[in-house]
Amino acid sequence: MIRNLLMISLGIATAHTTYAQSLHISSKAHADGTKVTIYKEWPQRVLFDTLHLSGGQAELQLHDSLPTVYSVSMRTPYLHTILFSNEGDMSITVPENGPAVIKGGDYQQQLSAFEKSLEADQKAWNEWGTAYGKATDLEVKLKANKESNKYAAKVMQARLNFALKHHHDIAGAWSAYNQAGLWQAADLNKLVPAYKTNPLSPVTYNRLLQQQQLQQANIMTGKKAPAFSLQDMEGNAVTLESLLQQNKYVLVDYWASWCTPCRAANRKLAPLYEKLKSKGIALVSVSVDVNDELWKKAVTADNIPWLQLRADKAMDSESVKAYKVKTLPATFLIDHTGTIIRQQVSEQQLLQL
Repeated sequence: MIRNLLMISLGIATAHTTYAQSLHISSKAHADGTKVTIYKEWPQRVLFDTLHLSGGQAELQLHDSLPTVYSVSMRTPYLHTILFSNEGDMSITVPENGPAVIKGGDYQQQLSAFEKSLEADQKAWNEWGTAYGKATDLEVKLKANKESNKYAAKVMQARLNFALKHHHDIAGAWSAYNQAGLWQAADLNKLVPAYKTNPLSPVTYNRLLQQQQLQQANIMTGKKAPAFSLQDMEGNAVTLESLLQQNKYVLVDYWASWCTPCRAANRKLAPLYEKLKSKGIALVSVSVDVNDELWKKAVTADNIPWLQLRADKAMDSESVKAYKVKTLPATFLIDHTGTIIRQQVSEQQLLQL
């Protein structure tokens, strides 16, 4: 795969200044007639034009009045790259073998250098993700999930740092926008105020704000825990009210036998069960499994000693909807008043109660 290949000659422009520039692509790695697809990616994704290589070359004139992010794509070999509209001269040469050579504006170069610095961790993230998807053995899946999460955290922390550092320029505005669907709540709490005051990137700010609002809509902390009555493994009905009457805290954990992170969490909590129980914390798992046998088999395999309940309609059950469960595992710590005081609770947080 060849990435970051594009050539562009452009006049220096500032925000909201009209610019005219020529996009020139030169490649020895692609056959004549190869299709070149150019999209405007930001501030709005629209198809801009298509070209075809002739004599290994293609050129296009670009005109706009705002800083714009374009993408250039080719196939066989695959190429996808991003370019910024309002920088100095940029050029790219694609040799017959080896990586493309790029010369261009400062922000383009900074983004390219940053993406290159992530290559090793991004590759590891992808490889462990692939291993997770292919694995059938639970132990292998657990290891792959752990490693994938480790590299994902490194990559996304680096992306967050870059987006915050560059929040006043096009490199940051594009990076924050492009990763919008991957930012966690804590990331958005930093990014939204940073981009709110940037006149260059209202589109980025609006997208980040939308993501933050979507996440906040699912926050249950501080609300009364929805009541439920669910059956345990013997078919007995168990209510949240009865659990709250007998315990100082109740941790409700929505999970499934097929959810590897859920299985990993079970194995972390199992050795701590007696200590948590002595603190007055009742652990209650609510399975969204469709298959009873797989549910019970997973409970046995993970040596789960606490109460097991089952949602009767899996992810469509009323309790799942009431708790706004979108991903698994989903945990809710409820105090004796019936108030949800924390979501996505870690073992360390439980031990500190």
